[in-house]
Amino acid sequence: MSVEAVDLRLAEWDERLARIDESLLALEAEPTYQMLAPRSLPRAPLEGETARVVGPALDALGEVFEQRGRLTEVLDRARAVRAGMDGAFWGNDEREREIAALLDGPSVALPPRVTPLSRRTLLDPAAEEVRAAPAQVLAAMAGAFERARDAVVAVQRAWETVDPALRRMERQLEDARASAASLGVEAVVAGELGAIEGELGAARVRVARDPLGTSGEVVGRLSPRVGALAAELGATAAQRGRVEQGLVRARELLAEVRVVRGRAAAAVVAFPEEVEGGRAPGMATDEGLVEGLAPWLGKMGEAAARGRWAAAEVGLQKWTEAARAYVANDGPIAAAFEAVLGRREELAGRLSARRAQAAARGVVVGADAEAAAREAEGLLARRPARLARVTELVERYERAVTGRGGGGRG
Repeated sequence: MSVEAVDLRLAEWDERLARIDESLLALEAEPTYQMLAPRSLPRAPLEGETARVVGPALDALGEVFEQRGRLTEVLDRARAVRAGMDGAFWGNDEREREIAALLDGPSVALPPRVTPLSRRTLLDPAAEEVRAAPAQVLAAMAGAFERARDAVVAVQRAWETVDPALRRMERQLEDARASAASLGVEAVVAGELGAIEGELGAARVRVARDPLGTSGEVVGRLSPRVGALAAELGATAAQRGRVEQGLVRARELLAEVRVVRGRAAAAVVAFPEEVEGGRAPGMATDEGLVEGLAPWLGKMGEAAARGRWAAAEVGLQKWTEAARAYVANDGPIAAAFEAVLGRREELAGRLSARRAQAAARGVVVGADAEAAAREAEGLLARRPARLARVTELVERYERAVTGRGGGGRG
């Protein structure tokens, strides 16, 4: 091996050592590594799968630093031999062989290998000397570094995955507690809410100590429970909205029930008074039933005020059915009476319009038609009115005015 070849080999090893230093420094700079293997504090307590994977990997990485020093010692010896080759005309072959033995032979002294008692004979040494070539040491260092790197990255990814999930669940629980307070259902969800909060706190401890073994399990177990609680409170909030809107509509409906029942009750009395032979098509709802709606509605309002939204919603449904049934009963009665009154007003209007038409056109009707008009006017002024007779008389007068019945001329 020539001097140039020796210099090239030493330069290659210098570059390898520089890359080793760069990679080790990069790993040490990782926040996750610093948490797992702090320089000034004891290593973070690890458990379960994380302890099984990370512990040996970090221990092996500690040996990498030691092996880095052993490699440096061997290379320093090789450089010292190389320095003796400058300006020499003899002995270079021997120095070249010595450098080759250092760079290619088992020149690196490693920690002795202890012989277990179970495999030791009476004359076996307690430990054996272990030596390896620099390339073998470098390969072992690369494997140890990769295992440590992979372990650190796996922990980092586990924490990066689970920490946002835990924070999201913590925010959901804060929102759930605030929502429960606003809905007045703290007592209903207090047990589940407290249990999840306790498990979430314990989960943070477990994830800190065993992220590789617990992160997926924690999220998979707690997330559905948090989601279910949030969904339950969301459903309760929606129910509260329905109840609050229902109470507003119920108060409006109560006012309508009272008005319609009043009109129906008045119609029952006024029907025979206003129209001869008239009779309401039914009886108005009992006043006690209508007046009972208000205290019934008040109880639903009290239930809502105490956060008993489900009971209030069920009660409102039954209350609304009853109130609408009262309107369905009383509305047609009032409408029938108002239709009769409208019929009487319509007949009076028709008669008045035909008289004005006859006067404007100079139509002279016969005595019979005039008598019919006067009789209709008299009947319309009386109570009860004979609407059937009035209808007959108004139609007779109309025919006379329009000439359809031959009772007049235009």
